[in-house]
Amino acid sequence: CYTIICYLKKIFLIDSSILWIGLLVVYLYFTITIINTRIYKFWINNLMFNKKIINVKMASFLFKKSLSKINIKYPVTPVMLELLKFWNLAESIYYSPNTSIIFKTWFHSGKFFIIKFFNSIKLKISVTNTSWNSLKKSYKRWFIIKFYYFLNFDLNMNVNKMLTEYKT
Repeated sequence: CYTIICYLKKIFLIDSSILWIGLLVVYLYFTITIINTRIYKFWINNLMFNKKIINVKMASFLFKKSLSKINIKYPVTPVMLELLKFWNLAESIYYSPNTSIIFKTWFHSGKFFIIKFFNSIKLKISVTNTSWNSLKKSYKRWFIIKFYYFLNFDLNMNVNKMLTEYKT
């Protein structure tokens, strides 16, 4: 990987961090295709939900602005916690004024692959005609829904921002 990145950096004069993100997206894509087999679906579901559960007060970025003041504790596995920590860091870089348009494009493709990953292990849940209180009773479903909404939250707004910046 390091040799490929050095080679591409010299040819295309691209920042190496962007290339690393690109390789991560490709790696995620291959992971998704592997997980599509039943054995891996069972394994990843086991890893995320059936291991020892820790109780964590989730950060306000999981909520839309109107809900940001509400403090609710969610049971969440260490794997999901690490995913959220990484994504929170990525979002802070994204909203930095010095962030390049290329990183922002990779950021959105990363969002797409994580959503695809959740879909591939049958974790996308429809919330039509279901009250929030009944969802809270099932912590596993509640957490997945909030995480899924977080990934989709203001995606169109960010894309419009990107296009505006690109035109200027």
